[in-house]
Amino acid sequence: MAEEWKPKTTVMLLGTAALPSSKPVELQRCVAAPSTSNAHYNLALTSKARDEFLAAGAAHHPSFTAAKQACEKYLPLMYGFVEAIERNPSVRLNAPINFSWSSPMRDSKKSQLYTCYSHNLEVIMVLMSYGYSMINLAQSQCRECTTEQSFNETAPKIVKLLKEAAGVFTYVATQEIPRWTDAPPDRPAETHPNIAEAFALIALAAAQELMVVKGALTGTSPGILAKLSRDASQKYSDVLLRLEAFGKKEKKHLEDDVPDFAKAMVQYHLAMTYKYQGISVHATGKIGASVAYLTKAQALIKTLSMKSCWKTDLEAATAEVAHFYRLYTNENDMINFDKVPDIKLLELPEAKSLVQATTYMPPAPAYNSFA
Repeated sequence: MAEEWKPKTTVMLLGTAALPSSKPVELQRCVAAPSTSNAHYNLALTSKARDEFLAAGAAHHPSFTAAKQACEKYLPLMYGFVEAIERNPSVRLNAPINFSWSSPMRDSKKSQLYTCYSHNLEVIMVLMSYGYSMINLAQSQCRECTTEQSFNETAPKIVKLLKEAAGVFTYVATQEIPRWTDAPPDRPAETHPNIAEAFALIALAAAQELMVVKGALTGTSPGILAKLSRDASQKYSDVLLRLEAFGKKEKKHLEDDVPDFAKAMVQYHLAMTYKYQGISVHATGKIGASVAYLTKAQALIKTLSMKSCWKTDLEAATAEVAHFYRLYTNENDMINFDKVPDIKLLELPEAKSLVQATTYMPPAPAYNSFA
């Protein structure tokens, strides 16, 4: 039996993201089309794929792979429906086509379904669900890495998945949301560009963190790791800026999970930045400075408050910082006797990013008319 892998650093990913929920819509009953026509068949197929997509996300013990695949199956059919609606704005309806969605980001005490007759709501919420499902799958795959070998083999795939998720969120923020020109003021948080942008940054920060872990395992210099960690911290700072810009009225209804997680990650990755910078300057013989950096790292990580699901990871990171702090402090107190400078007089390295969002290209519509 392989010995359990204990990484040199830890991976802190956002907890499992709850997918938005929606009511079923029987499109084939809404659009007036002969039951023997291609249009009726395409609409029935679209409704069936939509139901499967919603069921995969709402399962009690969801398969993140199945949720992602169900979404990918529905997307071309969804875009086919949108294409047909936009090409045939005067199509005759048997009943209004309305989409109802709930937002998992909304305070559970004020949870509600948002109903709208615009297909823009459907497109945005489905794509956001797609991005969430990729983050969930990435987290699941990361947690399954129990050996250094399995991590090294899987990490590139996880990073790729997170960059693709960031691309989907960016596409929603820059392409789909601006198309909804008549959006009502009361609508799901996911339909605001700041929220989509925030999740793009979360996905990229997680990918960046994986690059730090892989670098620590493969011998990347601590100076480089400090730059990478600072970038992850800055990305989470940018997440908070997006949430702050969301608006006071809307923001008060949001769940605290995302902003609380982002605040913790700003502090965590800043602690890692100080840790790696301390290790880096120690290698150059600046023992007093290394003690100053590790003192700051320890102060940051000791005051970090996180949910219990990250307790083991946080304990491992805290122990590692404490190890280097004791090592360098003892060395300085017993051998070097360097003056420990004020941390305010020391600089941190410039942030360096190794990841960027993968451009998302929506699938070709499965059909384009109700003929």
